[in-house]
Amino acid sequence: MKRLFEIGFAPVGRWRLRDGCLHLELTDKVHHANVLYAFISGEDVLYVGKTTKTLRGRLASYLKPSESQRTNTRNNGAIRDFLSAGREVDILALPDLGLHRYGGFKINFAAALEDSIIQTLTPPWNGTRSKGTKDDDEDLDQSEIDAAAAALDIDTAPSAPSFRFVLQTTYYKTGFFNVSVENQNLFGPQGSSIDIYCGPEKALVQGRFDRTTNSNGTPRVYGYVPLRDWFQANFEPMQSVTVRIVGPASIELKKES
Repeated sequence: MKRLFEIGFAPVGRWRLRDGCLHLELTDKVHHANVLYAFISGEDVLYVGKTTKTLRGRLASYLKPSESQRTNTRNNGAIRDFLSAGREVDILALPDLGLHRYGGFKINFAAALEDSIIQTLTPPWNGTRSKGTKDDDEDLDQSEIDAAAAALDIDTAPSAPSFRFVLQTTYYKTGFFNVSVENQNLFGPQGSSIDIYCGPEKALVQGRFDRTTNSNGTPRVYGYVPLRDWFQANFEPMQSVTVRIVGPASIELKKES
């Protein structure tokens, strides 16, 4: 599981049993499309999948699968068995933000990474795919889902946590920012790198995350020249910048409208 966190997967929900029925709780990435997702229990990665639909729509299809949806039916039973045995099943997700290209062509990051993760981690619920075999995710018609019934078994919560900081002159001129004491718990332990997605275009800046620079141990996020240039192209000093936590090594920055 640690390897998934290292590449940006983040917790988005969990499966529950209520009165013997499978129930879904989603806390983030509810309306994101083109998403990689994983079912985990403790440190074990049980299943990895992808969807071009919304995460909510894809996961809803596991609740009441039709007989023709073999992957959904198989996973529905496996999840229920784990929960009935007192084991937790949590959900991680990694959205494809559409930033990966080769020349003028967009790379389907989610599809490529899914295959590599499955080959490397061999999650038991993925089983063995024969060449040309598709999982239900790949050709799922979301209109086939009984949305009214599924909605009764889905709880959603507000999206990922966020906070604001004031763009101090040193931040503006240098390309970093400090995280306040009250917000430091939103970040993980000391790490070497962090992906910073800037603005509505989600321009990627490869940064560094550090808890050793400030004497009180609060995080400092470095984006260096690329982040400095984005600050200076979009802000004036002392304006407010919003930070949204996407994952343990991934954040989004935006300007308040």
